[in-house]
Amino acid sequence: MTEEEIKELIAQHYKEKSESRVAEEIPAEISEKIAIGNTLIYPERQREWEKYVKANNGSELDVAIPVMEALENGASFEEASKIMENTNSIESFAMAMSIIAKFSKKGVEFFRYVSKDKALDPENEKFLQKISQENEHMIMSNAECINDTGYLLAGLDLDRITQLLEDLKNENKNVYINGYGTKLYSMLDNRDSCYKKVTGKTYEEFKNQNLENSTPNSIYENKLGIIKNNQKYMEGAIESIYKKSLNLIYPQRKDEWEKKCEESFKSPTIGKDFSMAVAIMEGIERNEPFEDLYGYHVEEKEYYFNKALNLIKNFAKKGVEFYKYAQAQKNKQIDEEELKRISQENEQFEKQLRLNGEKDANME
Repeated sequence: MTEEEIKELIAQHYKEKSESRVAEEIPAEISEKIAIGNTLIYPERQREWEKYVKANNGSELDVAIPVMEALENGASFEEASKIMENTNSIESFAMAMSIIAKFSKKGVEFFRYVSKDKALDPENEKFLQKISQENEHMIMSNAECINDTGYLLAGLDLDRITQLLEDLKNENKNVYINGYGTKLYSMLDNRDSCYKKVTGKTYEEFKNQNLENSTPNSIYENKLGIIKNNQKYMEGAIESIYKKSLNLIYPQRKDEWEKKCEESFKSPTIGKDFSMAVAIMEGIERNEPFEDLYGYHVEEKEYYFNKALNLIKNFAKKGVEFYKYAQAQKNKQIDEEELKRISQENEQFEKQLRLNGEKDANME
C-alpha cells in the first residue's frame, strides 16, 4: 500500500470509530428530546439544554417537554398546568418545574402561575429573577425589527402600536417596533410599559394627566413634546425617510421637496402625511395597482391622507395620475389647469433626464 492509501485507511478507521462512539453516547431517545427542545428554547440555551438532557434523561423530561410544547403553541397556563397532573412524585414535579422555568420561553411566568398560591422562598425568587433577566436579553437580541426608522409615524399612534404588539405576541412573534426614540417589544412590553418608555407614565397616569390639563391640543402637544425631546431619533427618522424619497421625485424638485419634509415634521401631523406620501410613492414606482394603494392608505385618518395626496400630486413622477384616481373615488372635483401644468413640468423634467443620460452614455 502506498503512504497515501495508509493515511486514508487510518482516517477512515478513526471516522468510523468516532461515529460509533457518538451513536453509543447519544441514544435515539435522547437525540429526539434534544432536537424537540431546541425548537422550544432560545438558541443561546441550546448547548446547555443538550448537556442537561444527556445527564438527566429522567421522567421529569417526559413531563417538562410536553408542557414546553404546549406553551410554545399558545396554550394557556391553566391548560399547560393540567399536563403536570401526570407527574409521579413531588420530587419529579419540582424537577420538571425547574426545567420549564429555566428553558421554556414562558417558563418563568408559568412557574409563578403554578406557584401563585404559595409564597416563593428567596432562593426560588432569586432563580426566577436571574432567568427573567437572561430571557429579556435573549428576547432583545433575537427580536426582528418590523418597521424602518420613523415609518410608524405614518398613521400609527401609541395606542395602535400597543395593540399591534399584543396581536403579534398572541401570534408568538418576537419583534420590536422603533417608536418615539425607543424600542417596543412584542414579547416584553405591554400597554403600560410602552407608555412608561415613551411618556414616563403608565397608560392611566398619561390619560388622567391629559384630562386634568385638557386644552384643545393637549394630547397632540404632549406627544409632540415627547418627540421633540428625542431630537436624535427625529433627525434619524427624517433623514431615513427623506433619503428614500429622493429616488421618487425629479431632481429639479429637490429643494422644494426638502422644505415640505421639514414643514411636515414640524407641523401637527408630526411627519405622518410626509411618511404616508413616501410609502404610496414607493408603491407607485413599483407599479402597484392604484386601487391597492388607495384602499390601504385611505384607511388612515382622512386628514393625513388628504395632505399626503397633495404631496403626491405635486412631487411624485406619476403623482397626477394617482391624484386623479383618488379624487375620482371620492367624487371630488379637480383643477384641470393645475394638473396640466404639473404634467407639463414632469414631461420637461423627464426629457432633461433622458438627455443627461444620453450625454453620460456618450462620454463613456
